[in-house]
Amino acid sequence: MRFTVVLAFESLVMMKKLKSILEKEEKFLGLKITNGTIVNEAFKDIKDVEDWSEIIDYKLNLEVPSDLEESKKTNLNLDDYAAKEIERLKKELPDIVGTSYITTPYVIRIVLKASLLKRLK
Repeated sequence: MRFTVVLAFESLVMMKKLKSILEKEEKFLGLKITNGTIVNEAFKDIKDVEDWSEIIDYKLNLEVPSDLEESKKTNLNLDDYAAKEIERLKKELPDIVGTSYITTPYVIRIVLKASLLKRLK
């Protein structure tokens, strides 16, 4: 499924870090890793996450690359699992965050953060 989203600076930093991690994995050697691939892999990483409030509150300290834009409109080709998880989290996270609505880019940002926390432990 294709999503067109505007990703915030924080999401772009996390995507760049995840991409550098994925590029070292054997299954990705020699392949072009798209933003959609990065997000799909992040969703696979977070299947067992139960405490979203801990992830939302956690402050990641990542090196900020100098070549990043402040935000970026991008098209993400996501698999069915990731698309369904986005919809599930858009319903689940508002209660945790204390708001009535959560956007798709926010869900992606939190999932990227959860994936990085798992991979960097």
